[in-house]
Amino acid sequence: MVLTNPSTLILENSPQWLRDIIVFALHTGLRQNELLSLQWSRVDLSRKIIIIQESKSGKPRTIPLNQIALNILMEKAKVRNLKSDLVFLSNAMTKIDCHNLNKST
Repeated sequence: MVLTNPSTLILENSPQWLRDIIVFALHTGLRQNELLSLQWSRVDLSRKIIIIQESKSGKPRTIPLNQIALNILMEKAKVRNLKSDLVFLSNAMTKIDCHNLNKST
């Protein structure tokens, strides 16, 4: 009997847009709302950081980006939508509804 890691199964069975969100969340530790509300104006690719202006504590915090998280952002920057400052967008180019994260897997 071969046991498969549940995380691997989730990633393998998720659409690409959701895989990006899952992997980015794992590598940054962002909370769901922080991730879905992340704006390009808070991303500094040259310094490899993102700034969360409204954290749970109410204080801004800086999140360092490892290479995997940075690669996701660099790929997203190539096809960035100029009509929205959000990093992660729905197909309708709006903020992703958190309920859609559960429906996609």
